[in-house]
Amino acid sequence: MYNYVLDSNTIVQNYANLGSTVFGLNDMRRSNTSLQVYPNPANTYANLNLSEFRQGEKVQVSMINPAGSTVYSREILIGSSSTLRLETASWPEGIYLIRAGSASKTASSKVAIFR
Repeated sequence: MYNYVLDSNTIVQNYANLGSTVFGLNDMRRSNTSLQVYPNPANTYANLNLSEFRQGEKVQVSMINPAGSTVYSREILIGSSSTLRLETASWPEGIYLIRAGSASKTASSKVAIFR
């Protein structure tokens, strides 16, 4: 992977060569975006804003704990509300990776759980 960041006013060139296919920064932005998670850090719950996904789209949501194990996995259908509330009161403290993916895109973020 090659990264060239000259300054904030210039074009960032970011190319990844995966096999024989080259992806540019715009391709990566379209397919891998960031999830909005709040409150962060979380205590007893965390809300995921899934507005990056279209209404009627099936989305697989997973949370991975610091040890790399999946502690939550659920497929949801995006409806008129694009917010998913996760009850985290019984989960140990730590930094968790949240992933959401559909046929058209993936999104991820980290959430910290502290009491």
